[in-house]
Formats: sequence, structure tokens, C-alpha cells
Amino acid sequence: MRDKNKDNQDNREFMLTNSNEEKLGFVSLYDIENRHRNAEFAIIIDPLHQGNGYAAPGTVLAMEYAFSVLNLHKAKLQTVKRSSSLIDS
Repeated sequence: MRDKNKDNQDNREFMLTNSNEEKLGFVSLYDIENRHRNAEFAIIIDPLHQGNGYAAPGTVLAMEYAFSVLNLHKAKLQTVKRSSSLIDS
């Protein structure tokens, strides 16, 4: 995961890549509220790579960053379409 937007205090954007540096998708923590220590979370996996298990590790990495680096205590995820595999992870 690479941080694309280090200087923006309200958003953090990451590109998901595999070991060959192939772009797999995008993860974002946005509307970061430092005072209330929460943020919204979004993840998008390229349709060519969906169904290969990339969303779960991308989510884990984003949550580790949110809670360990940004010191947040809540991250909210809204889904457009029900994704039981992501919700269960």
C-alpha cells in the first residue's frame, strides 16, 4: 500500500499493489476528524482483480494505519452493494 496524499490532513489515499507493483485497487480514509478521532473508509478493487481476496488484506492494512498511525478509534464503511466477504472480514 502506498500513501498518495501524505500532506492532506483530512484524507489519506493508498494504492493497493501486489508484489509485482501491479495496481489492484484503491483505499481511502477520508473526512478524518482528529478531534473526534474517526473517519470514513472506502475501498475499490479493479474489476479485473475482484474475487481474488485483495479487499480483506487491504482493509486490514488501512485499519492498522487508521488506528496505529492516525490514532483513530472509529472508521466507518458504507457499501454500495452488499459484500458479505468484506463485511465479515
